[in-house]
Amino acid sequence: MSAKVIKLDKKVEKLLKEIEEYSRTQVGIWSIPRVEGKYLYRLILKENPRNILELGTSIGYSTIWLGLAAREIDAHVLSVDNNPEKIETASQNVVQAGLSETITVRLGDAVDIMKELKTEKKSFEFIFMDTDKENYLKHFKLANKILVQGGLLAADNAVDMRELMLDFIEYVENNSKFKTTLVRIGNGVELVRKI
Repeated sequence: MSAKVIKLDKKVEKLLKEIEEYSRTQVGIWSIPRVEGKYLYRLILKENPRNILELGTSIGYSTIWLGLAAREIDAHVLSVDNNPEKIETASQNVVQAGLSETITVRLGDAVDIMKELKTEKKSFEFIFMDTDKENYLKHFKLANKILVQGGLLAADNAVDMRELMLDFIEYVENNSKFKTTLVRIGNGVELVRKI
């Protein structure tokens, strides 16, 4: 994947730095490392999805990276989280980043929302999963139902919290319906291609 420089406008750069600092200093606020944000940005440009789903918004750091890439290819991001305070902060960050037309932030349980999306026959070409690691397998099985054939799911924390998601890792790695790759960038990303 091309490592060309990503040019961010000054307002977005300032906002990302503020979120990075806030994530470092607050308990219970997690954001992916910047290197992983850049990786996801480039991955989306390469994959060229129409619809992107993010499971686990937190305060919107990864959401902004997904949105910046989505805006370039005229795609849309739906990001969901079950924490009202985090969703409120994320929504403000999305507006500040100038991405409110590209990103929809939604409060709710990932399981309920994915079931609803399936009922509505909504599908996604790209899914970023960053929920509770112990629930990755449950969330993945639902995500798989709304991931298109050939679509890609990227699961966060596949290196630093791998032991908490071993059931998910074993499931996807030993299933002929998926092709998996571990990318050792940031927290580690498990890429799962639906074949």
